[in-house]
Amino acid sequence: MKSDAANTMSTTYLEHDFQRQVYFSGMFAEFGLVGLKNAVIIHHDLIVADWHVEGKDRVNFIFSCTKSFLSALIGIALDQQNIPSIDQPIAKYFPELPQLNPGHRFQEITIRHLLSMTSGIAWPPMIRAKSMYNQMIKSENWVEFVLRRPMSCEP
Repeated sequence: MKSDAANTMSTTYLEHDFQRQVYFSGMFAEFGLVGLKNAVIIHHDLIVADWHVEGKDRVNFIFSCTKSFLSALIGIALDQQNIPSIDQPIAKYFPELPQLNPGHRFQEITIRHLLSMTSGIAWPPMIRAKSMYNQMIKSENWVEFVLRRPMSCEP
């Protein structure tokens, strides 16, 4: 069932839960005021509600939010024993690393370093990072692009 909470806002709800519909409509009305562009609420593997400022789903850049998702996924992998420790070197997961970046420093980078952004991989400050980011997204292989970067310090 679709209902419009505002002229540019579309909200989808499970048909059987009118109270949630009313509750989320009020909450979604506030989202645009604080600059939120999209929201999806999932409960027990079902989309309970979704809201999009332009009335439709679209791709957004989430930049640093990715770190939160990645950290959660690493936590799940640890819990399920898919990885033994965050202190494990990333070289185990990137066998091409010695060819991409033969320096010893890259061999010392651990999952923990990546999660805490202390890998030592050279990346410019935010003001100039946009250019580096644009180069990365235009490259054929983002992982390879990062693994080819020089090191600015020890991990």
